[in-house]
This record gives sequence, C-alpha cells and structure tokens, in this order.
Amino acid sequence: MADSSPEAAVNLSRETWKRLEPLLASAFDMEAEARERWLAGLDATEPELAPMLRRLVANHIRAEHSGSLETVPKLAPPPPSHSAWTAGQGIGPFTLERPLGRGGMGEVWLAEQSDGRITRHVALKLPAAWLSGEHWQERFRRERDILAKLTHPNIARLYDAGVTDAGQPWLAMEYVDGHSLLDAAKARSLDTNARIALFRQVLAAVSHAHRHLVVHRDLKPANILVDASGQVKLLDFGIAKLLDEAEVPEGARDLTRLGGRVMTLRYAAPEQAAGEAITTATDIYALGVLLYELLSGASPYTAVREGRSFHEATLLQSEVTAPSSIASARSLAGDLDAILLKALRRDPAARYASIEAFDTDLAAHLAHRPVAARAGTWRYLAGRFVRRHRLPIATAAGVVIALAVGLVIAIGQRERAERHFASVRSLANTIMFDLYDAIDKVDGTLAARRLLADTSLKYLDNLAAESAGDDSLQLELATAYRKVSEILGQPNRANLGEPERAAQVIAKARSILTPLEARHPDDLALLRELRTVLDHSANFLAQRSDARMHETITSAVRVAEHAMKQPGATLDDRLAWLDVRTNRAAFTDVVSANRPGALAELRPVMVELEALVRAHPESLRARLVLAYANRRAAVATIDPQRRFETAPAALPFSERALALLHELVVSPAATRSMRMTLTFTLGEYAEALFWSGKTEAAYAAINEALANSRTMFAAEPGDAQVLVWHAFTLGRAAVGAMTLGHLDLAIEHGREANAIFARIPPDAQRARDASNVQSQAQISLADALITRARSAKASPAARRADLAEAKILYAAGLAFIDRAIAEKWGDVPVKYVAELRAAALSVDQQLAALDRGAPGTSPPR
Repeated sequence: MADSSPEAAVNLSRETWKRLEPLLASAFDMEAEARERWLAGLDATEPELAPMLRRLVANHIRAEHSGSLETVPKLAPPPPSHSAWTAGQGIGPFTLERPLGRGGMGEVWLAEQSDGRITRHVALKLPAAWLSGEHWQERFRRERDILAKLTHPNIARLYDAGVTDAGQPWLAMEYVDGHSLLDAAKARSLDTNARIALFRQVLAAVSHAHRHLVVHRDLKPANILVDASGQVKLLDFGIAKLLDEAEVPEGARDLTRLGGRVMTLRYAAPEQAAGEAITTATDIYALGVLLYELLSGASPYTAVREGRSFHEATLLQSEVTAPSSIASARSLAGDLDAILLKALRRDPAARYASIEAFDTDLAAHLAHRPVAARAGTWRYLAGRFVRRHRLPIATAAGVVIALAVGLVIAIGQRERAERHFASVRSLANTIMFDLYDAIDKVDGTLAARRLLADTSLKYLDNLAAESAGDDSLQLELATAYRKVSEILGQPNRANLGEPERAAQVIAKARSILTPLEARHPDDLALLRELRTVLDHSANFLAQRSDARMHETITSAVRVAEHAMKQPGATLDDRLAWLDVRTNRAAFTDVVSANRPGALAELRPVMVELEALVRAHPESLRARLVLAYANRRAAVATIDPQRRFETAPAALPFSERALALLHELVVSPAATRSMRMTLTFTLGEYAEALFWSGKTEAAYAAINEALANSRTMFAAEPGDAQVLVWHAFTLGRAAVGAMTLGHLDLAIEHGREANAIFARIPPDAQRARDASNVQSQAQISLADALITRARSAKASPAARRADLAEAKILYAAGLAFIDRAIAEKWGDVPVKYVAELRAAALSVDQQLAALDRGAPGTSPPR
C-alpha cells in the first residue's frame, strides 16, 4: 500500500512532521499580525521548518478566503485520495462493513459489534490515517469526553471508544439510518408547521448540550439526521466547545482555539467566521440559518447569489433579508420572519438569549399566541387572539360594531394582560426547567432551592388561575408543581424537610393531570408526567402508611406501561416502567410486610434491567434503576424476625447495587442523589455484613458510608434528607464501633446522631423513615451507654449518669416502636422488641440497685 502519510505528500520525514505539526497548530491559534512576527522569529530557531510552515499557512489562508474552509484538511497537508480502512477489517470489538461518509478528519464506517456480549450496528468514526499526531488524537478524545456528558433522545449516543494497535483513536456511535434534516423534510413533503415541529427536536438536542456547557459550533443539515420514525438525531461534536474551560486541560483548550477556525461557513455566525468569541449565541445563529433554509428553501445570504464567498457574505452583510422576500416563501411573513431575523442578528446579544427562548417563540407561533420577536402592538395581539378563537369570534361578528368603543379600551388592557401572562409563564418555565435542573446537580444550594420553591409557587398559583382551557399550559403547571414538591420534601432525595407541604403541592399536580389524561389518553408527554406524579404521590402516602398508597402506585405502573407503548417512546420510558414496579415492590415489602410478594415482582424486573444494561451500556439511567432494584431486593431478602439466618442471601444483591453505584458516582453526569443513594446502600450493606458475621468488612463499609455522609453534610448542613441519612449512618457507625469494642467512639457517634436528628424540621421528623432513623440512633446510643456502665472502671456516679441517659433513650426508642405496631408499619421484629423491653427493664433495675448501694446487674442484651 502506498504511503498515505502527510510526510509523503510534501516529502517530509516522519520525524520532521512530528516537529512541524505542533508548530502548525500554534500558527493557526494566532491572529495574523502576531503569526507573522512569530514566523519571522522561526527563521532563526527553526530554519529548516520555517519555509515549509509558511507555505502551509499560506495555503490555509487562500483556502479560507475561497470559502472552502469547511473541514480539517485545510489545516494540514492534503489527505490521500483513498481510504486507509477496508471492509472486513477489525477495529476493537467491531468489524467494518461499508463506508458511510468521509471528511477531512477521517471517515465514518458502518460496523458490526459482535463480541459475544452484544450484537448491533454502529457508526464507527475513524481518523484519517495521516492524522496520527497527538493533536488529532486529543481532538478525538475530547469529542469522546463531550459525548459522554450528553444523554438525550435527539443526540446520537456514544457506545464505546478506544485506540487501535497503531495508536489511532476511534469512536463507536449510534448508527442512524435516515436522511439529513432538509432531505427528510423534502422527502416527507412536510408543511410549514410540520417542519417547525421537526426543527424543535433539533432545538431540544442543542438545548441539552448547552445545559451541559457544550456549544456544537458546526450545526448543519449533514449533522442532523431524521430516522424512519421521524426522530431527529444530532451528530458530530468533533469541534464542539466547552463553555466551562476552567475544567478543561490546557491541551484541550488549545484544541478548542484551533477548532475555532474549523467550520462550515454556510452556517457559521459572523463572530465565528471572524475568529471572535464563541458562545451559545453562535449555535443560535446556525440554527437560524438551518430554519431559514428548512422553511424557505433558500439561503439567507443574498450575497451568495451575487457570487461572493460565504466567508465574505457572513462578514460583510449587515443583516439578512426576511425569508418572505423570497417569492416561494411569502407565507412566512409575520411571526416567522420576525423569529428568523431575531435568530440571525449579526450582534450575538441581539439574538435569542437561549435555545429555550427560541423554542418558546416557535411554540407560541404554532399555538397562535404572541411571539417575543415581534413588537406587541394592539393590532398584532388582537390578530393573534382572533386566530386562537376563530369560531367564537365569527359567531359574534354581529355585535362587533356595538362593542367597538369598548374594544378600544379593552385592547389596551388585553395588551398589558398578554404581556404579563407571557412574562409570568416564561419566568416560571425558566425557573422550573432551567434553574431546577442546574441546582439539583450541585451541592451547597439549599438556600437557592428554598428561594426557588417559595418564589415558584407564587408564580405558579398566578398561572393556575389563568390556565383554564389551555391544556399545554396546564401540563407545564403540573410539572412545575411536581418539581416544587420535590424540593420541599420528596422522600429519598435532597429536600427542605416540609413533607406535608410537599404532599399538598403534589396533590395540585395530580388534580391537574387527572382530567387531562381523560382528554388526552395517549399523549406521551402527559403520560410521562402523570407517571412521575403518581409515583411521588405514592411515596408521600407510604410515609404516612396511608392505605391509598397501593392504589396510587398501581396507577403509576398502569400509566407507565401505557406510556412505553406509545409512538415515540424511548428507552427511558421502559426504564421508568421498571422503576415504578420496583417502587411498588418496595412498598409491598416495607409497608405491607410482604417480602415474598416484593421479591416476586423484583426478580423479572432485575432480569430485564440486566438485559437493558448489556444492550445499552451508555445509559446511566439503566444502571441506576438496576442498582435500586438490587438494593430493594437485598432489603426484601432479610427477614426482620430471622436477620442472622437471612442476611447472607442479601449480600449479592447489595454488592451488585454497590458496583453499579460506584461507577455512577464517578461519571461526569453524577448527581447528589446518586451519591446519597450510594451512602445509604453502603449502610444497608454494612448491616447485612454484621448480621452475616462479617464484622471487619461491615466496619469498612460503614466507614466508607460515613466518609461520604460527612462530605454531603458539610455541603448541605440544612438539607432535611441529608440530615436524616447522616444521622442514620452515624447510628450504624455506632453499632459497628461497639461491635469491635470501640466503646467511646460508639458513644461519640451515637450522641452526634441524636444531636443531628434534633436539627431535622418537625414535619420531617414525624415522617415514617425519619422516625425510624431516630429510634435506631437512640437505641444504639443506649446500648453503648449500658455497655460502658457495666465496666469495672466506671465510678458509681458515671454509671448512674450513663444508665439514666440510656433509660431516657430506650423510652424514646420504644415509643416509636409502639407507634409502628399501633399503625401497622410493616413487620416489626417481635424478638428484637422483647429484647429492647428487657434491656429497658434491666436499666431500671440497675438504677434501683445503685440507689440501694448494691452492685448493678448486667442487661440480658
């Protein structure tokens, strides 16, 4: 095979190219004037390389001004005309079948993965053979890291990544069998509204990337495919930019700057073509060009028709022309003209502030509501009102003249009301769908979450008063109410410790969604939200041992199953169905004390989840749901009446859950809830190890849990759920320390646990899980104090003090157990309760003996 390396193309040795490549990269990272000075200096330091470097830079500049700088090859010597890859060739676990496409940085092949674990087709991205330098390998690694952060149904998934034996990187991506955005719209003969609906899927994908601080920078039809089902898939983050470059290694930042000159000029924003700062507004501009072409069939650049290069057109044209000026696109006049022109403003600050704002205007246009891109004149607002209420207004046409005078006054009021209503709705959406997701991933945001909840409820209640008859708004309201309830007091996640208030808010969401389901029984978005609301409602009811819990969680399972059968359902919908089934099993175990019933539901769930994890190794959600199912199986396996006999069988379930959770918490997408779940699972695992006689392993597990718990407590000392779990972990640590003979440490942990529990908000303290935590902490500390009181070294005064404190703690712990028995809170272990009562009675006897001056007796426990 002929040498296809860049050295061969310009008669360079491999060693010379290795020296030349980083210099070339540095050259393109400089402004023209600085680059000239730098090149002049190279005559003295690199006399052999300087002439070649000048020639390559000059070629690049000519290519750039010719408008052909759309791919990486213009940054380096030209690639060979043939491929370095062949059908049948093996790359890692993949076998190449046929090429799908070729560009400057390399090629994309259809490949089959068949490694005994899974069989599927992938799109395998491979570098050009001549791009073997460290800079290009780093670019591939960087694309891999970016894709690993992005999990969205409209973004092609990253399945795997690796390096060949020859040191060339590869990426295995989801294979999308479809057409480019423009070709798909043409092939399906989509009308304007259908094209907008298709484009909104693109916006959803880019919005997800922006929320993860990634700017795509190369949005064009070829990078947006539409599959046979009509689902959009965004591809190729090869030159994407990370907005938060403080966290990017220096070498990767260099690549970002170099990548700034790699673009498709037809879709590049003016600042991108000029080499200026890249922001999310850069993607908004490219999306504006895409939508312009999608709706009008023409480019927004009039200069292109005059024969100028795209580069000149982008830099020199003041503003683009309205799409309705094109003869074939007259129908776009009005809203769509305004929306497109706003997205295509030359000044980034004048464009839409976010993808969400862009999408909100498109949604408003489709619903015949006012769009922010147009001035809110009374004539325009009235026109929108007429479009929305065409039939009633036609019926009332006969009285219009009689009402003309009143209408002049009312229009002004309507204008103000429309503006107010749109602004409140926009603000509520921004708060609940942007800030909520961002805050939920960050520690130390308790005050922000409290402010978010309180402020949001005011806006939501205002919107609710005006939402009658607007089903889309009511769905938004229900989602927002649900998110506020999670902040206030959703069990098993970070919250403010207000479960009663949270239950009232989730009830609002449910009351909105129930009639909506009757009107739209197959609406996937509605079903997804109702599923979540019912699941959360069941959790609140379970905390109060409310019998309605069973009916509610069964309804959640029904809705989840119906949702996953709808067109457009995704893997996440199937996972949600399995997740609510796991919750039903948990309630069956904990609330109804039906462990066999719980395990009967969990077994097929875990089998299916294991299969999904194998089929979708990129899905963090699949691993998280599988970890939760294993955790619940471990708990259900242990019979409270026979802990020592049944605990060993629970260990494999706990170990599988922990293996998955340890992987999840180190992923870039790790959340606070994942870390909390890991900590709690470690505590449960430690208990099972204690009961299985594995004391040392148990103590190691509880110490790991305690270290994690202290970290979370330091970050969020006022978070009610963190307080509950930290107190619980400390109580377990006290048991472990006492078992190993570390009595003083056990007492220290026990007292700290009880002190922390006292800080939990009163409403949260009364919840079932929290009360259970408190009683266990009280009993653990009482046990440790009694053990210390029995020590021969203890003085009578010290013994009395420990026993008196233990008496109070036992009384409090037993009060919870009496409440649990009276309210039928699951399966209370009879033998354990008998031992506690005997221990409490023994404390009374020892205190009485001390009063008589007689030696105390040892408690039976």
